[in-house]
Amino acid sequence: MWEKIKRTLFYADVDKESYKSVKTKIEHMNIVTMTIFSLVAFVLTTVMTMIYVFVIHALSEAWVVFLFGVAGSLIVFILSILCRTYSKLSYFSIYTAISLFMMYGILMGTVCRPSEQTVTFVVLLVFMPLLFVDRPIRLIGAMLVYVIMYLFIAVYTKDARVLTADVFNACMFGLLAAVSVVIIVRVKVHGILLEQRLQHMSEMDQLTGLHNRNSYEWHMKEYPLRCRESLGCVYIDVNGLHELNDTQGHKAGDIMLQTVAGFVRDLFGKRDTYRVGGDEFIAFTVDWSMDMIIEKAQQLSLLSKQAGYQVAVGCSYRPAELVDMTSLTMEAESVMYQNKDEYYRISGKARRRA
Repeated sequence: MWEKIKRTLFYADVDKESYKSVKTKIEHMNIVTMTIFSLVAFVLTTVMTMIYVFVIHALSEAWVVFLFGVAGSLIVFILSILCRTYSKLSYFSIYTAISLFMMYGILMGTVCRPSEQTVTFVVLLVFMPLLFVDRPIRLIGAMLVYVIMYLFIAVYTKDARVLTADVFNACMFGLLAAVSVVIIVRVKVHGILLEQRLQHMSEMDQLTGLHNRNSYEWHMKEYPLRCRESLGCVYIDVNGLHELNDTQGHKAGDIMLQTVAGFVRDLFGKRDTYRVGGDEFIAFTVDWSMDMIIEKAQQLSLLSKQAGYQVAVGCSYRPAELVDMTSLTMEAESVMYQNKDEYYRISGKARRRA
């Protein structure tokens, strides 16, 4: 039971590794939310300040609090912009935003309206923790701090006629906020995980663990932008897959593909390697020399041979300023087929067309 509670409060009812895997996505969501909310708050508090100054002509405590809201919103907006460059500021910025807006709500409910029941603080108490995603225990802790702060200030500033109701509301809605945090953060984290898994399934080949053809098509246009010096393409075809499937079964064929895919991934990196067909793989090399590409291709052939398999490999290379993805991949594919034809000619085996 304790482990369930601990996992819910610290990791939104998922395991620790799963929570860490979505941390970057959570930070991005929080930054976007902080930017939008701070802009809206800045506009609203600015309008209210202008009304007090130019319409009501009042320089009361409310005017000062609205001015505090304007300054706080502007600070939060600046922090949200800085977070896009300095991601380490993310959680500091979130709790700075929560602190500034909760203090605004406390001041509005106590100093500005001591004889009226508090509304702004109660609304922010429930609404604020729902804006951001973090470990529930930290958001609950933050809300508890501001409830205590509100109660302390209310005792010294609020009219006795509304103090009891405000204390009751602060405690009741504080509890509601804590429950809401647990539920909403859990839903959001599980939703992010599901989205991540669906994206992974749409981009990854389930058999080999390499990127699939969908991912290959989506990322093709990125390579000319990524390379600064050169771009290489290595086209790989596993010889004898159909024959192996026919003689030893598809399990043996799967093992062959998984083995070769492992070599491809180890030699060329997971980021830029793809399974684009039943027995075909492509790897892109960003800013590698042609000598290095050839060396890695030779290592792939050697490792595959040592494992009892044969691969046909074709390489192509372009300086960065001359990169054309269609011609680059077609050239590598053409060289690969020449090597494949040579393999079948020398081995005397009948080549089976897919």
